[in-house]
Amino acid sequence: MKRAQSIIGRKMRTLRRIPPRTLALLPCAWVLLGLARIAILTVQFRRIAPLLGTRADLDYRPPRLADALDQRALRIGQVVRLAARYSVWNANCFPQALCAALLLRCARVPHIVYFGVRKGSEGQIEAHAWVVAGLRAVTGGGGHARFAVVGAFARP
Repeated sequence: MKRAQSIIGRKMRTLRRIPPRTLALLPCAWVLLGLARIAILTVQFRRIAPLLGTRADLDYRPPRLADALDQRALRIGQVVRLAARYSVWNANCFPQALCAALLLRCARVPHIVYFGVRKGSEGQIEAHAWVVAGLRAVTGGGGHARFAVVGAFARP
């Protein structure tokens, strides 16, 4: 009983440290992650692609963002990662990228969704998706440089 109380207390302290504007987005991001996961499992990619933006050149880079837009992108990235951490379904890079792209679109933040592949240590192909807004990797930024870009969708 005491252990449960200490865990709950720790979670509540963590929750209080999250800025209110970020916390307000959490339920929306959590639901979007679930819907993104369902869509990925049940809908063909060609039907999902228009939600990501228009096909872009593989070397396309989004424009530098004004400070207010950069802060929105930062907040959206934080909330998507937080929602993914506490989801009960698989919320790997692709659902996170789809969720972030939709939230960035609603916030009118220019961004680009990248898809990449690489050869794994045992010869298998590994895929990764990440979202960039301005100079900021919103989601999937860790290690994305190790992947060869095979697709990009921009929303200017």
